[in-house]
Amino acid sequence: KGDESSESMTRPGTIRDLLSSHIDPDLVKIERAAVYTFRDAIAQGWRRGRLLIAGDAAHQMPPFLGQGLCSGLRDAHNIAWKLALVAKEAANPELLNSYEPERRPHVEAITRLAVRAGKAIQASGIRAKLRDSAFGLLHRIPGAHAKLLNIESSIRAVPLAFSGRDLPKKTLLPQPIVEVRIGDPSLLDAFLGDGFALIGLGVSPRSWVVAEDITTWQNLVARSVHVIAENEPWPEDAEGEVSVRDPFEVLRNWARIERGIIVVRPDRHVFGVYGSEDWILAAAGIREGLGLR
Repeated sequence: KGDESSESMTRPGTIRDLLSSHIDPDLVKIERAAVYTFRDAIAQGWRRGRLLIAGDAAHQMPPFLGQGLCSGLRDAHNIAWKLALVAKEAANPELLNSYEPERRPHVEAITRLAVRAGKAIQASGIRAKLRDSAFGLLHRIPGAHAKLLNIESSIRAVPLAFSGRDLPKKTLLPQPIVEVRIGDPSLLDAFLGDGFALIGLGVSPRSWVVAEDITTWQNLVARSVHVIAENEPWPEDAEGEVSVRDPFEVLRNWARIERGIIVVRPDRHVFGVYGSEDWILAAAGIREGLGLR
């Protein structure tokens, strides 16, 4: 408010008054008091030659959804593997131009959502009462209740600037709990490594990668995961490949393919979904996207 100053708002008496409507101030110990100014701002141009910015340098948003740090981590996850490939000359520097187009739309959407959430959270007086009544009603409606609990799902998926063919609507790979022949069930993520990964649905990725394209995948530090059917016997694991079962068929339902290969980027977005005979298209798409011959 206009009559509030940083000095007045951080006085012990003021803090006690603010807390008293929620908890007993005598039950807590105040370690620190500070006043912050929230901003929503997005930089123009996240790459200039060899300079790239991410996180708070690229964007700032109000804290009401807790997405500021999350957005910075998403930035880092998007750009780190691209920088690594360019640094070791396994990709053309133009690959770095896909960073901002892939990240900026999501940052813009989540920032707008955080601003709207902040306006609702900070409402006072009659507006606060209307807000509480509206949310109380919405939480009694099953569909609306579920949507409010998963509010970020309303943000539309961003088209990838580095991708191949037959992408699902939402390109972020789901993480089912998969079964292994020996050991406890684990999240699929545990087997995918830090580079590109090949997930075979009813197809062994190692048998799918033919001799003339091995170099393409080796340069990407590709891991291979063979997802076998529930009634299929466990195969002998090939070198560099692990076999798993997806008991609820999360991956098949998501990819909408019975047999084929999912090519996964290091940031767990999917490069493309390919049929069991489409190894030429996949390798060519990877090389083209990386700017290689």
